[in-house]
Amino acid sequence: MAQTLLSFQGTQFKLFASPWSAPAWMKTNGQMEHGGQLKGDIDGPYYQTWANYFVRYFEEYAKNGITFWGVTMQNEPDASQRWQSMIYNSSMERYFWIERLIVSRDYAKGLWGQTLLANPTTKSLKRMVLDHNRNMVIDYSNTVISFLGEIGLDFRRQRCLRHG
Repeated sequence: MAQTLLSFQGTQFKLFASPWSAPAWMKTNGQMEHGGQLKGDIDGPYYQTWANYFVRYFEEYAKNGITFWGVTMQNEPDASQRWQSMIYNSSMERYFWIERLIVSRDYAKGLWGQTLLANPTTKSLKRMVLDHNRNMVIDYSNTVISFLGEIGLDFRRQRCLRHG
């Protein structure tokens, strides 16, 4: 697969990653499937370990000359599926990597966004929220995007297009 990805180098092709689930031992339901959340406190060791998994993932690809444009915190964060899935809500995404990342810039806390910014392989990744369905846009806009405006940070909104 790495060789196939390398063949796209120099084109307009951009990669982004979006996880489906943390390992079962890190989740409240003890399974990779059927939703569940990361165990413990949002400032705790499970969240830091999950952030470290992200960095390692990108470092391993970088060793093979493959770079990524962006990353989402979670694929379909509100979906509890019979296949790999994990639950986050808008407040968790806001706190876990936006609010703590932007306001405090406290790398010692080691949360997801801070962990990515502290690593040379991942510091320039575009970090995205709401990798899910349009029905959640209002909640995420009110919780996440409005916070960015409150602190004076420039942000871009994606338009949802209706087909048909």
